[in-house]
Amino acid sequence: MATVIGERIAGKYEVLAEQGRGSFGEVYRAVQHPVDRVVAVKTLNPAHLGDPHNRLRFLREARALARITHPGIVTLHDFGEHAGRLYLVTEYVQGETLRTLIRRQAPFSVERTLLLAARILDALTAAHAAQVIHRDLKPANIMVYRDADEVEHVKLIDFGIASTVADPACPNEIVGTPRYMAPEQTLSSASELSDLYGLGAIMYEMLTGRPVFNGDAVLDVLRAHRHAHPQPMDPMLAVPLEVENLVLSALAKDPLARPASAEAMLAAVRACGSAAATTPPPAPAPSDAASSGAAIYLLPPLDVDNDDDEGDSPVNPLAATATHGVTGPMQPISASPAHAAAGPWVSVDPASGPLPTLVETQGAPSTPTETRRLETVFAECDPRPCWRRRCFWGLVGLNTVAFVLGAL
Repeated sequence: MATVIGERIAGKYEVLAEQGRGSFGEVYRAVQHPVDRVVAVKTLNPAHLGDPHNRLRFLREARALARITHPGIVTLHDFGEHAGRLYLVTEYVQGETLRTLIRRQAPFSVERTLLLAARILDALTAAHAAQVIHRDLKPANIMVYRDADEVEHVKLIDFGIASTVADPACPNEIVGTPRYMAPEQTLSSASELSDLYGLGAIMYEMLTGRPVFNGDAVLDVLRAHRHAHPQPMDPMLAVPLEVENLVLSALAKDPLARPASAEAMLAAVRACGSAAATTPPPAPAPSDAASSGAAIYLLPPLDVDNDDDEGDSPVNPLAATATHGVTGPMQPISASPAHAAAGPWVSVDPASGPLPTLVETQGAPSTPTETRRLETVFAECDPRPCWRRRCFWGLVGLNTVAFVLGAL
């Protein structure tokens, strides 16, 4: 029997509206009588009521939430069974999911990304201290809300596939969301460090506006998490090297190469935040092309997956006016070994130069995932009319000499 609007679950939770639906269960906004408290009620999908494994998973979610008390994790109020249906009741969070915010606003600033990551890690620290592994950390399971001072906070929700360190659930079960699953999780193994990998993927998406790995086939995405390396972040995003390195360390294939714990990663995020707040952005290093009068530019990555549902990054609008000539060699950027290995990266100076000509290049063959980028090289235009330039009179003289010699 399906839940209907206006129904009272267990005689006291009046269903007001449906908030979300999945294959495993439904979530409703409800009011708790007689105290008139707005709550969230999650019920097990009727199709799973006869499956003991799914009933146990639902109970496991309630037990996981009951173990944790933290302002960054949704609070469990009640759990029970009504008319043959299991339900759990949690606090109702008035906000938006991080997934919605990424779709609408990404890429985020470095400061905002670090702030949200610190909030998430603080909550993960409490969960891991309670021996709870989330196993499905993704933007859709993170609620973002603002306090009275308009400061953003987070709430981790949906512990539906959470497990504990002592009780790893089904050891042969591959669960999670492919875009955020750690390599070991794709092989049916998960630990607290798997949650850190998921956060690394979320931070990468907040900073760049696109997933670490994308694809039409689930197996392709899972293979990429196991074997491919993330695309270096575009220099135009101005992500400090220490922040990018922290994200890449969380995305390490080997769990032991990641931060040792959520607490350790939280300390690293706070250190990056302090450095970003006190250190001005470095001035671009002069290049050979710049000293010879050519300014070199880089446009954002060209999107090739056409996955509009996940918020693609737009192509730089300069591409629509690209008509000018190319000059000078491309200079590799020296920000990090990862950048140098990815191909002919170039310095960024969006303040000078006229119109660009686009040169489409392919990533280095040695990189596991080849990446297309649009690079533009600007030539300095001489504003003088042609008849006032040396080259004009030189060509006139040469043509005159050639004409005289031809006449003789």
